[in-house]
Amino acid sequence: MAVFKFDIRSLFPQPIVKVDSSLLPHTFHGNRRQALEATAKMSAIIDHLGQLSAIAQKLNIPITTAQKLRKSDNQIVYLMADFAEFNSGRGDEVVGLLKIGMKDLYLFDELGQSRKVDNAPCILDFYVHDKRQRSGLGKKTFPNYVKRGEVGAGQVFGGSSVGEAFGILKETLRSGACHTASQSFCALRRFLRA
Repeated sequence: MAVFKFDIRSLFPQPIVKVDSSLLPHTFHGNRRQALEATAKMSAIIDHLGQLSAIAQKLNIPITTAQKLRKSDNQIVYLMADFAEFNSGRGDEVVGLLKIGMKDLYLFDELGQSRKVDNAPCILDFYVHDKRQRSGLGKKTFPNYVKRGEVGAGQVFGGSSVGEAFGILKETLRSGACHTASQSFCALRRFLRA
């Protein structure tokens, strides 16, 4: 598990927090000093989980880092803490991340026809700690993302490096087959009808 030398509970008032380029959780309220402290802690969490994700995917460099997120205005990272009432955990560990971003893609339908999709929501990175995999955490993360209304069900793309995440999403949303897009992304069939 990703355990840190600092208390994460102030950053995670709920099991899943959303972090944007500010590097602050969406639930953050505090003064400037508290914001600087929270940003430093969030940076450490994001960097560590990004590194674990890269290792799990056998990548040379992480897809997700605090620096990359800070420089992006169209990416969001969801972080999941291991809350006792949510995941029957200890409440002081961060166990997963989901990184979403917007990309311009060319989609190929069943007939091989291409169509450009501007600002398509894409799964850019996904990680659940290896000791917590196969425990349903992915199924808790994705519905939370869709429930927030940030994307319609079935209107999301998955990159080739997040194949397992995309499989979970397809299963969770009960979506049909996947169609390829030109940049090693895959679209759920529902997106083609949207």
